[in-house]
Parts: sequence; C-alpha cells; structure tokens
Amino acid sequence: MFLIATENPGNSRERRITIPLEPSAPPPPQDTPLYVSESARYRLDLHTGDKEFAQASLFLGSPEDGTCLANAYKDGPMYTPETRLSKSSSDNLFVGLIDILKLTLQLKYADGSSAVYYAPDIFCILENESEEYNVLAIVESLLSFEDDEAQRRLLCRRHHGYNGVTSYKPLTAYIRLFSDLRAAFVRYEPTFRRSAHAAPAAECGVVTARSYSASDFCWLASHPEAFATAPDGRGLNIGGHCLVPTALPPRSQHREPSQENRLILCFLATIIEAARKLLREGESKVQQSRDFLQNLPPQSNQLHLTIVTIRRAAVERHQAYLDRLSGIANDLESLLRRYRNGRGFLPRPLHALPAPTHAMMSRPEYREFYALMVNWFEQGEFRLSGLELTHDVKDLPQLFEYYCLQRLLQSILRRGFVPTEDGVYTYVYPSPNSSYVREESVANTYRFVRGDTRLTLYYEPVIYGFLPTDRAETTLPNGLTLFRCNSGGTRQSFWAPDFVIKVERRGNVDYAIFDAKYSFTSSILAKNGTSGLLQEIVSKYYLDTATFSGHTTRMVWTLQGRVQAKFHQTQQTDLLRFFTPSHSFGNCPISDNPAVDKLSRLWREMERIIPSLAPS
Repeated sequence: MFLIATENPGNSRERRITIPLEPSAPPPPQDTPLYVSESARYRLDLHTGDKEFAQASLFLGSPEDGTCLANAYKDGPMYTPETRLSKSSSDNLFVGLIDILKLTLQLKYADGSSAVYYAPDIFCILENESEEYNVLAIVESLLSFEDDEAQRRLLCRRHHGYNGVTSYKPLTAYIRLFSDLRAAFVRYEPTFRRSAHAAPAAECGVVTARSYSASDFCWLASHPEAFATAPDGRGLNIGGHCLVPTALPPRSQHREPSQENRLILCFLATIIEAARKLLREGESKVQQSRDFLQNLPPQSNQLHLTIVTIRRAAVERHQAYLDRLSGIANDLESLLRRYRNGRGFLPRPLHALPAPTHAMMSRPEYREFYALMVNWFEQGEFRLSGLELTHDVKDLPQLFEYYCLQRLLQSILRRGFVPTEDGVYTYVYPSPNSSYVREESVANTYRFVRGDTRLTLYYEPVIYGFLPTDRAETTLPNGLTLFRCNSGGTRQSFWAPDFVIKVERRGNVDYAIFDAKYSFTSSILAKNGTSGLLQEIVSKYYLDTATFSGHTTRMVWTLQGRVQAKFHQTQQTDLLRFFTPSHSFGNCPISDNPAVDKLSRLWREMERIIPSLAPS
C-alpha cells in the first residue's frame, strides 16, 4: 500500500513522491530521504491494491490526537475538505510546517472495523532561501530580544495557585536576579563575619533529644529553617508543606546562636536550591533537543532542514545561559561556605518568609538582607519559561505568533505605557468545548496604563457566544466585553483571535483585533473575486462579533509574516484626507527586515482611529 504525492501538479515543477505505508510502526528507513515543501501544492492518490474500504483518512500524527489532512471515500483520489469543495484537486497540505512529519493512514471498512498504516519519516523543508532567512531571523529575535522589559513581560506568567504565586521568567531574567543576589552577599560578607551576632553554634539533633521542653517548642516556632520536608508526606502541615523538625536548640554551654544569622544562611541555601532546580529544568529541555538532533536518521544530512537549524541555535544559545547560571550557583555555594566559617550549623532552605526580629529591622545590614527575602518570597515559586518558544515549536504560524506578541509588547512600552501592578498574568478561560487548547508557554493578559488611558493586550482570548459560568454575570471573563453574536450552540460558540487590544479612557472602550497569518499574500487578500483570509476575519470579528452597549470594535487587521508581505488598507477613498472613519481593516507585514516591517505604520493608524492611544 502506498501514496503518490504529486507536488505542484500540472506545471513545470511537478514532482512525484512515492510514500510507502506499513501496518506497523516505525516503518523501515528509506534509502533516499523523503521530503516535501511546506509551500508547495499537492495531489494525493492512494493505492491500496485489493483492499476495499469505505473511508480513508490521512493524519499528521496519530488518528487519536493528530490533525486530519485529507479524506477519501472508496478508492478515489484524496482531497482536503477545502479543496474538495473547489474544482482543483491540489492544496497546500503542509503549509507552515517545519518539523519531521509522522503521517498515518486510517482505513475504515464497511463493517465498521478499521486499520492504521504508518509512513516513514518525511522531512518538511523551506524551498525559498529568503523564507528560511526570515524564519531564522524570527528565532534569533526570540532568543536574543534586546528589550529586557518587553521580554520579561512576554515570558513572566503569574497566577494565583497553590501556596501563593508562581513566577515564570526566562533564563536571562533569572541570571540577572541571581547576579544581584550574589553581589549583595559579596558586599556584606565582611560585615557578617565580624558581626557580634555571627556566632552560630552546634545544634542538637532531634533523634538525640530525650525530651522536649516548652522552650524547645518556642524555639522551633521562631526557626523555620529547623524543619525539613517529610519524605513520606507525614508531619506538620505548615503553609501547604508537610514538615518535620530536624534540630533543637543547642544543649551546650556555648552562646545561643544568632537567629538573624541562621535566617541569612538559610536564605542563601534557599537561593542555591532554586538556582540548581532551574538548572535541572533548563538542562532537561536542552537535552531533549540534543537527543532530537542525535536521533535524526543519517539520510537527513542530505537535506538542509530548518527545524535542525532552529534546534541547534536554541541549544547553543541556551547552553551559554545555563553555563552562566551554573557559574553563579557555584559562586553562591562558595559564599555559603565562607559565611558558615567552619561552624557546625547546617542551613536548610526556607519554605516561607520568616517574621522579622528587632535586630533584623534595626541594623542596616540585616534590613538589606530582609528586603531581599521579602522580594524573593513575593515572587513565589520559580519556574523556567521561554524555552518552549524555540525548543518545542513545530510550525511557523505558532512561531510567528510569539514573535508578534513580542513586538506588540515592545511597541506598547515604547509609547509610554507602563505595566500595572497586576500587569502580567495567565487567565484560565472556562473551556468552551473539547476542541479548545490553552496556550501554556506565555502569559495571555497584559495590562498597561498611561495617564488616564488603560490598555489591555490579550493573547488568544476566548470570545464566547454564551455565558461560560453557571450564573449570569455583568461582564464576560477577563474583562472582555466582546461576544460572538451568531451563536451555533455551546459546542461551536466561541472565537479565539490571536490578539485583542482593549483601550479604556473616561468611560469609552475601544477594541482592535489582530490575527497573525504566516501566509501568502494571495491567501490573505481577496483576488479576482475570491475571498481572502482578511475578508474572513473581518466577517468573524466585526460582523459576527458584538460589543456591550457603548463599546466599539474599531480595527480588524491581519499581521502577515512571509517575506512577500504587503501593507494593504481596505479604505482607499480620497475623503480620508478630510474625514476619519469609525473603523479600519487591512493587512500589515511584521518582520525583522526594516524594508518589510510596517508595525510603526499600523500604530499610526491605530492612533488615528482610536484617539485615546495618541500621545498627549
């Protein structure tokens, strides 16, 4: 059984590809590597021999959780749903894909049974050199974005959950944080070592204690570092952690150890533990990419694969970051040894912010350390973010969406807007149906303010056509006042545009809606009477999306990523020189190439249509 894929059928660049299909996975490797182009058009013909079937479906991935690319009935040619409705039998089946393709074919028989057949690895390539350059420029921008504030906003997700707050930051942000902490401990090391309070003594182990006194319990209550996580989940439940005491006050005649210095040592141990945890998390992700590169079949060396170039660039850049963080962690461990100065006290990581003592608040050097503790625990549990943007992405549209989000955040900050206190967080939308997939790599809500103007940028928000909660509410989730007005029932009734900008000023609320399209100009703009993607999203987000009374959708634009991009505004009348319309539709290219990029021009259009955005 096999597929015949005819690339660019009917013209001079036609190429026929035979794709064998085997009933077991993985199929044997091919002597000659199979490859397809993400930008080419294909006609697929299925040859099953004497096997009769009622329906055949080709999936990218498995039939259970993959994407259906095409269907066929009986033993005829296979068409995609879109092409099946047209006169042409070809389509861009693999547009936007840059990964190694795993194709499976599912045959369904008349009696209701089915069988699955597997194709060998197929490499998806970019034939256009300028397109590959464009993709690599996007990747490099994501890896080395110069605007630290915009990058931090992009990759920092804060949401309330277990025991407070979780912070998601990129490696570069953590490197700055740990570098600042290292500098503070180096600066105060001489003061700490000669301080009158710097006399931690040996402590008595719990297992050697014959009895507990009331003073022991009082001492434990004020020394959180004397607790460790219970391995079996038993013990005292303190702040959501199961803990057991591991030490008691010293039984010797030595002077009582300084509580302040114990806390400082334990805080330093906490920082080291967090750095090592982040290193393990980052090294695991980088190792996954290394394994991917090492496990490629030898035939892949005959092709120049974009996915390989992207993964190699990500590994090299992130390994350099991990090496820097590892060096900082080593320096912090050296500082901890010098701070302990040979004393027997073994510091343990803190699980919560300790209560300040009189000495901690009255002495300048201790106030500095306590301020560092407060800032540390306000950020909550540290998690690494951003690696998924370049290590896990498998298609160009997703990569371009991250790039557009990065550029939009940068543009907002450069126009004088500053983040609010709750400026970055991830809102968990109630799932409208089983087809909805949440974005988990970056935050989805960004809030800014400039004077009396408030701006909220939503990434992939859900616009419902029904109330997603059991009780009626005056606003839809996350502050949006948009709703789908051509509801087809709760299973289909939602939109999910890529970006929504909400502008609020003096009671007025205006919206701008953008959809990122890594597509060809001919697909976005209507041509020769055909309907383009721009016309489709205007219909969805302007005609079929409503706002609450008094609120208005002012703009619906596509953001184009391919190098053949064209800035196109649907409003062309000469009256625009005298009058400002109430709405604006069009297509804007976004690129690292200054000759192509038109984001600044789009912002001028936004300031014209939404006067609240214009600088005062």
